[in-house]
Amino acid sequence: MPDWFEQFVGLESDATELWNYNPSVVDGLLQTPDYAEALIEASLPQSTDADLRRSVELRTARQSRLNRDTHPTQLHVVLDEAVLHRVIGSADAMRDQLERLAEMGSRPNITIQLMPFMAGAHPAMKGPFSLLRFPETLDMDAVYLENERGAIWLERPADVEHYTTVFRAMRKQALSPEETRDRVVNLAKSL
Repeated sequence: MPDWFEQFVGLESDATELWNYNPSVVDGLLQTPDYAEALIEASLPQSTDADLRRSVELRTARQSRLNRDTHPTQLHVVLDEAVLHRVIGSADAMRDQLERLAEMGSRPNITIQLMPFMAGAHPAMKGPFSLLRFPETLDMDAVYLENERGAIWLERPADVEHYTTVFRAMRKQALSPEETRDRVVNLAKSL
């Protein structure tokens, strides 16, 4: 795991809330092992089988914080509609992934919303981001922007407030969680 990502995983595990926007792939915390493996294999073709296994295991381990009995992490995700139509892996793997999204979106600590194509332009057209929110007493909220060569952390209050405003606007523009779940279930049935 690169150093820059190790820092993210550490902070992600301490956050009380995660607000994530993903325009091209399913959020890592919601990925099935087959989807994750196909995605990692495509994006890192030089990976060995052992590298792939470790990467998938890391994603699975990161997901465990969503399943805690006490104080599970609150996850709010907005996905671009393209995520649902881009088949990653086999059709069966994609169907399983869509079914996982529908199941995860029904949990009380997880909110998934779809930004439909018909919504047109929206405030996060420039790319994905994660907003990590911590208890108010810690005053540690931060924005994580990942790219091909590493990551950028934004911690200034003005930056955090900007991304907070962007995410809230997107949630208003996106489909409701119920509409999103219906769309995901229907698409899974069509595969």
